[in-house]
Amino acid sequence: MDDSSSERLKLPAETAHTSAFNAHDIFAHASNSVVEVNSHPPAGQEVGTGFFVSSGLPNSCEVATAAHVGHDYQVPITTVDGHSHYVHLELLDKRHEIAIYGAQVPNSEAVCKPLTIDSSGEAKGEPIVVVGANSADGDATATDHNYRTGTIEGLHKRTEYPARQLPGEDLTRPMMQANGNLKAPGYSGGPWLDGKGEVVGVHAVGANGFGVAELPQFLQEDLDIIKAERTKNGGKVKPIVIE
Repeated sequence: MDDSSSERLKLPAETAHTSAFNAHDIFAHASNSVVEVNSHPPAGQEVGTGFFVSSGLPNSCEVATAAHVGHDYQVPITTVDGHSHYVHLELLDKRHEIAIYGAQVPNSEAVCKPLTIDSSGEAKGEPIVVVGANSADGDATATDHNYRTGTIEGLHKRTEYPARQLPGEDLTRPMMQANGNLKAPGYSGGPWLDGKGEVVGVHAVGANGFGVAELPQFLQEDLDIIKAERTKNGGKVKPIVIE
């Protein structure tokens, strides 16, 4: 990574919290935008989390998740109302371990509620909410999403986290770490949300006492690529693989 990239991805200086942080309200507001994702990556069945985002074009509806969760070209998702839909791969970013799917669901205006992405960077010490889908935390009978909380610790290189390294990953890329009880099955691909309920990370892996996320800058860059392809091709996009 060159110096300019490192500078662009630095976290803002730690700041004092001036407003109340209500984790349950943040979770409740975002819950309808979170989905359960089922796929069959090379390691076997994977159940994880995704969330609705938008590439910025009219009627666009995408689902973002972690690449190790969404690895197939077509995967089923389950929305919070319990309905299942198939979504189709639009972009697989192997470098940053992000997958984005195009969703064509009935009554999409009511179902597809994209979360806002904040790629400005969270300050060290800022609290976050991490949302997991229905069966996250190992409860296959759950009918509601779950959430956990953490605190932004800082940026670290991918090489510091040896677990679940996939072919094509950029092992020098920065990832965001948060302290907290974020080791949770099924949370992979879920959103990290700040006090405004905006996405500041895509959950990659959790361990005892901390969790790690892909940066929102990378997610926004991938959505911009999809937007450019749709604009160029009359609203259509073929699966894009970035290695």
